[in-house]
Amino acid sequence: MPRAPRKAKSRGDGDTAKEPAEASHLHLDQRPIQAQAPQHDIGKETQRLDTLVAKCKVGVAWVNLLDIGKQMMFGEYNDRMENDAETNKLIASFKGSGIVSMKDTSAIPIILEIDRIRPGLTLAKDFIEVDEVPELELIDSKKIIVASGQHRLSALRRYKKSLQDELSALNKRWTKIANHKKPTKDDIEAHQELRTDIGGLKGLLESIGQWGIIVYDKKKLLADGDQLACHLSRNNTLHEYKETEEEVLVTILRKVKRIYEQSPAKTRRSLALVALEEIRAVHDKNARLQKVLHNDSVCLLLATRLLRLGPHFRQRVEFSVTWLAKSINICMGVFVAWVNARVVILAKLGSDEPFPDYKTVSNLLDQMDAGNEEATEKVKTLRASINDSALFRDSDLSIWGDVAQALDKHAKTAFAEVAECIGEMTPSYITRLHTYQQNVVDTLQQTWLLKGRAKPGDADHLKHLDQVVARVALFLTPQPGSPYAPEPLLGGFMMDYAWRTFSRVEKGIAETCRWFEALLDSWHILHPKTHTMDDWSTVMLSNIRKDPRFNSAGNAGDAIVNIIWLFRDSLMIRLTNKIAQGNVVTKARAADKKALDKAFEELLDTEQVACNALLALVNKKRRTQDASRDLSYEPRSIAGMMVLHTTAWDWLKSGIKNASRDIEPCLRAITIERVYMLQYRPTLLKDKWIGALRRMFEIALMTQVKKKMIMQGKELVKVQEWVWWDDLALAASQADPDIVVAGIKDKSLLKQQQVQESLALESTDRDAINKLVAIVSNMACAKASTSPIALMSSDVLSHLHDLVDGLQVNSARLRLRTLNDDPVMEFNVSEDVDDLQITLPEGHIDEYTTGYVTNKDAESEPVVTQSGSHREVDTQPSPPEKDTPASAKRSSAPAASTSTRNASDTREPGKKPKPRPVPRKQRQPSPAPVLELSDSSSGEDGEAVPDRHSHSKTTTTDSAGNVTDDGSHKLQDNGVVEDSTRQCAVDVPVTDTSAPTSVSQTVDTLDAGVSLPADDTVPSASTHTGVHDTPAVATVALEGTDKANVDALSATPPSPSSLLSDFGPNDVSWFVKENAKEVETTGQEERGGDGMVPDSTADISQALVPTQPLTQPAMPPTQVPAEPIKRARAATGSSSSSSGRASKQKKKARIMQTAQDDDESA
Repeated sequence: MPRAPRKAKSRGDGDTAKEPAEASHLHLDQRPIQAQAPQHDIGKETQRLDTLVAKCKVGVAWVNLLDIGKQMMFGEYNDRMENDAETNKLIASFKGSGIVSMKDTSAIPIILEIDRIRPGLTLAKDFIEVDEVPELELIDSKKIIVASGQHRLSALRRYKKSLQDELSALNKRWTKIANHKKPTKDDIEAHQELRTDIGGLKGLLESIGQWGIIVYDKKKLLADGDQLACHLSRNNTLHEYKETEEEVLVTILRKVKRIYEQSPAKTRRSLALVALEEIRAVHDKNARLQKVLHNDSVCLLLATRLLRLGPHFRQRVEFSVTWLAKSINICMGVFVAWVNARVVILAKLGSDEPFPDYKTVSNLLDQMDAGNEEATEKVKTLRASINDSALFRDSDLSIWGDVAQALDKHAKTAFAEVAECIGEMTPSYITRLHTYQQNVVDTLQQTWLLKGRAKPGDADHLKHLDQVVARVALFLTPQPGSPYAPEPLLGGFMMDYAWRTFSRVEKGIAETCRWFEALLDSWHILHPKTHTMDDWSTVMLSNIRKDPRFNSAGNAGDAIVNIIWLFRDSLMIRLTNKIAQGNVVTKARAADKKALDKAFEELLDTEQVACNALLALVNKKRRTQDASRDLSYEPRSIAGMMVLHTTAWDWLKSGIKNASRDIEPCLRAITIERVYMLQYRPTLLKDKWIGALRRMFEIALMTQVKKKMIMQGKELVKVQEWVWWDDLALAASQADPDIVVAGIKDKSLLKQQQVQESLALESTDRDAINKLVAIVSNMACAKASTSPIALMSSDVLSHLHDLVDGLQVNSARLRLRTLNDDPVMEFNVSEDVDDLQITLPEGHIDEYTTGYVTNKDAESEPVVTQSGSHREVDTQPSPPEKDTPASAKRSSAPAASTSTRNASDTREPGKKPKPRPVPRKQRQPSPAPVLELSDSSSGEDGEAVPDRHSHSKTTTTDSAGNVTDDGSHKLQDNGVVEDSTRQCAVDVPVTDTSAPTSVSQTVDTLDAGVSLPADDTVPSASTHTGVHDTPAVATVALEGTDKANVDALSATPPSPSSLLSDFGPNDVSWFVKENAKEVETTGQEERGGDGMVPDSTADISQALVPTQPLTQPAMPPTQVPAEPIKRARAATGSSSSSSGRASKQKKKARIMQTAQDDDESA
């Protein structure tokens, strides 16, 4: 068979082989590259603006800045904050190089109407001939708009003050020398030098205020808007300053604000966003600034709302690029929505629609308080008219600029001490609200010239302002029968309070955001350089706003933010505590791309198949022309379909070219998150409080979704329904959240609000007591010998222990009474003392000291308590006892006995020993300040509910037969309990028993109101065959629907008669454990053998059990044996054996563990 001919090779030098027939028809453009002008040349644009500004120049003159400084108005077009560092630089320049005021680069530009200049005055063209520059004279005393120069004026004032102080000091010295009756030669020389210096200073002070100015024609400069004025006010061309990030941001915001105000009402928001997108596309790639500019909601709030409210808001931290870039993380979206809602209130209060005057409204309120029903109805009608006012005329917000600072000061004075009660209908808050209302009305009337007038004049402006005062007075009046009281008007104090509140429940807000977006945790791993999901709550509200299931009118996101705000101190704190404790999941989410890949490989094959099905669906949609993201009408036959419907990830974007790089990783992350949330979210939603929060979200969203026609049997029914992307449904008992919310009592709220303050006080007391112990431990007179490394003497240690006990009792008493504001509140020593986990040093008993007075029943051996221990100073270590088979036969429950008094106790035998308070059970030492909602000591059905100090203890037996207590104590064959946390031995009596040791003896408490019925399960999303097959659909039938549709949502939930329970940081009641042995033995079987939770077809009522105790385990009660077992001291760096010298073996002290300090219930 003949061979196929070979292809000819290229021979170079233009001699190439003939191209095959299948060669590409595409060709590169080989034409020479021509020079092109930059599309956005910043330099040319600056030159163009400079030329236009120069054409508006009238001339130059000079003024005395110190005389007319109050007449100058800075910040009209560049409200840059004064920088002390720049001012100090100018002062140093004045002292070192003098004042050069008559120069173009240092002259101050002002913007004037030409007709304000005195007729006949001719301004100079430049500063070449300084003597010919005239002084500026005006015909009025109105404000002078200054483009820039506030630092020069500030530096000039401070420099003049320093010169005056120096002159005053020289005058004192000069006067003192002049009063000498017999001056010496040195006095005469000093006197003459002082005269010269004083004369020089007076010369400087005489002309220090003269400063050159450049006058610009205001009419020409503002003919085409304020662009030229803003350019003139910028400092980027001045050599003294560099334009800050805040100036750049405000310049951009002013451009957006101008476009927003000049555009039609229906399209101004979209046009402003288009302008913002164009600006950030050509702007410098400053990472912080770009992060801020990519958050549309923040930029629109700053540009179209806060800038219009005046300098009080402009000077706040919200305009700081550094603060914004750091805060755009989780809570910024809800904070912006909260501020925007309060700005809307100000706009409604400032509306110019018809409204009665203040006197009429005040009389109506007085009549309503007297019980007049007609006046009550009129007031109700006026409140409704305020809510229905038209929004955002130009004058609605601008009127608040002059009074915002004073109103904010009134709010801070009235509510600073009761900030946590803002908006609550409580006596203390209502009293302060009334005082705040009176101060606000007085301030508005005084500022707007209405004080003392019986009737405002006929001027429309004064009439409008009087109506605004009437609206404010009515708005700040509590409404009878309402569960909530009015909040103070928006200001710096309220914005700071709102940000602190949202930051406090940040973890809870993050979890609610995950309910609306599945890619929040993994987006920045896959797309680290994008800004799509910079702020989680912004993504949540954006997803709600863009969801095609909602009607175009209204915004369901505002309802979500309102729920979060109303229940910020109860349900949101509950959710935050559950997430912050970190015990509801077995392992954390993936933190990098490698961990994501590993997590996907560990998934079950069925989940990977579902991921591939999602990929096929996405590819099919992308191939379809004009495909829609609305998947709510399609059968949910693939698990995770609703994630594609709700996500902020634009998977239909035409710019996505590489599916394996841009699509597959995101779909894998969706699958991982869908499987991961099954580890904790079903159990989380069983909590009746968190379930009530989610149910309120559902109701708020359902009322605004579009109606759908469905078939129930043979009937057609219109319903409104909301489907979560995770396909998790609440139990029928959680259908009515009002019943659950009604269970939040005032006592529970009070305790919950005191938790954070209590933890802070405990931390302060703990630090103070630890400092005392450290001081005493380092005292030379407290040591057992003169060696600097000697242990503390047991005589000192025993009394130090008593002192620490007393301090813990007294500090607990002070904390309790401080938190409850009751100096005589009853204090129970046996119940109200918190163990602050004070660690005492080890002590040494001197065997050569005699004469102690001892009791009959007490042995002359030192006693060690939970907080400290006694041992010899120079004992040598002995090899540890090896475990023997006999140790497996020993009992795991040693007998408890009452501890004896220390041998060093010098109390007289006849006297009764001082009773020592019994502290509460141990809590985790130095806990993080976790917010909690506390409750009474009983559960829903009368079950005992542990307080926040209680904990469970587990005793297990290892393979060698050693009995361990929570992994911290091991019973060895010699009767010694080895504590790995203390490195000391405790003598324990050995008792034989035939009772077998249980594998797990864990005491747990269930909250009867939290767990769901056994038949409430969550079906797998992969089993859905139709749109309405899933029980995760919360459905409310509309008019004409079957009554059976409503029955599922009106089931009677558990009784809310009890107070909130298990809101503490050590709460374990949400871990449902129906079979303790099964929990210990299932292991990988529950997770499908690969470390993951089972498929969603499993029963979600079987909750997870924590693998470790929530609190530090306490040591078991022990007893001193008849014959102590000796052990050697562990080798240390200061041991005598390290120097090579043999040490003398001394008698070792016996140590025992008291039962009282470990567990009072033993």
